[in-house]
Amino acid sequence: MVKIEVFEISDSPMAVRPANRERAWFDEFPDHFPYRCLPLVIANQAGLALSMNFAFSVVWDGTPAQTGIKVTSNDRRAVSYISGHFGYGVLTFSLPYLFRTPDNVALMAMGPANWPKIGAVAMEGIVETAWSPYTFTMNWKMLEPGRAVLWDAGEPFCQLVPIDLNLIKDIKVEQKPLATDPELQARHAAWAESRRKFNEDRKVAPRGPGPSPWQKHYFQGKLLDGSSGTDAHLTKTNTEVDKC
Repeated sequence: MVKIEVFEISDSPMAVRPANRERAWFDEFPDHFPYRCLPLVIANQAGLALSMNFAFSVVWDGTPAQTGIKVTSNDRRAVSYISGHFGYGVLTFSLPYLFRTPDNVALMAMGPANWPKIGAVAMEGIVETAWSPYTFTMNWKMLEPGRAVLWDAGEPFCQLVPIDLNLIKDIKVEQKPLATDPELQARHAAWAESRRKFNEDRKVAPRGPGPSPWQKHYFQGKLLDGSSGTDAHLTKTNTEVDKC
């Protein structure tokens, strides 16, 4: 378990919640098909999500001026937390929190995973929160001058994912032919053939009633023969936010 402490500097209209697995555009697919892609679902719900308790819209006029970002909301507090602080079409959210994580654990600040936004893209940063007494900001780059970009009340603008700095500070990569690992090559070949046959059968056989069939080996953390691939397999995360 990783403990994240969130210290409130002041009362604010900002909320800290567990990141949510649901995505509206996932729900639009027949059988909610994207939820079968476990890597997407785990990314969706990793860590914490920050949102404002009010709706707002943002327009960039295309200039590099700080005043080139215009924030519109029915809540007068919006301009206290959302601005064009850095200029050049960068939309800045000022976070009224200090975060504290265990030694060597940092927070990656990013946009909500798999939540595309027309007209703006989230900027990502890794913040050392184990020791820092400094606040940080969440930033988005506005892409189209004159386009209004909307956030609904409660819609996340930031996802905070804990990462172990030990895993990224010194990385060595070995790139080599798959044939150098015969066992892995054989397992991959068996899976590839199984996948090919599954896709071919779906094209030929008419679909019956009920949900569409799908292979669940990765989702269940199992190898093709049904044995377990790992004891550390995740199908969901568990994040709790206690407000003290």
